[in-house]
Amino acid sequence: MRQSEESASGSKIDRTPGLWDNKILDVIRLISNRRSGMVEKKTIDIVLRPKRQVTLPREVCDELGIGPGDVLEVSVEDARLVARPKKTAAMEALKEIQKAFERSGITEEELQEAARRAREEIARGRFDAGA
Repeated sequence: MRQSEESASGSKIDRTPGLWDNKILDVIRLISNRRSGMVEKKTIDIVLRPKRQVTLPREVCDELGIGPGDVLEVSVEDARLVARPKKTAAMEALKEIQKAFERSGITEEELQEAARRAREEIARGRFDAGA
């Protein structure tokens, strides 16, 4: 017999004995999207299935620009599960690398010249990656 009740946010929570007793119901919180420098936060309830699978609502996928086969980076931050598209994580990492490069004071030309010299040394078999 299915049992449900309303959460504080007004959404239905499935309290079917088999699901609830086996602690399959889990809540995933804080799916956010950055817009115009502001962080918009949305909270949704998602059921964790027996094989630890979840289904993200279409509206969330559309807002994040993700679809079947895309990779999400999942982390636990302050007892919260945070999921974000891997491509977003990669872009943030590239931005951090760019900031570090800018702080270093090395020009793009100097970097390209150092890379050219390294390629030449590798080709001659004299490059020591540990140096």
